[in-house]
Amino acid sequence: MHESKRLTADVQRAGHKSEKVVVVPDAGFLLSVRQKGSGLLYFVEHDQGTEKGPQVLRKFRKYEGWWQSAAGQAYLLGEYERFGI
Repeated sequence: MHESKRLTADVQRAGHKSEKVVVVPDAGFLLSVRQKGSGLLYFVEHDQGTEKGPQVLRKFRKYEGWWQSAAGQAYLLGEYERFGI
């Protein structure tokens, strides 16, 4: 991931209304192994101590919701396909 991306998704959490989630990673990298079909896309968040623990936790929960969403899964599969994983 070399360009800045705003990743959005509608996220449904158990017992809650659907909400629009936006995540903007500071960086990202794709780690692949030699076997086709095996790889992981990592997002990086860089903070220099400006965010408190609860803020960071909320941010990570947004990433989790995005990852589990249909839009997140489609994005990830597209990236894996783009890089031949």
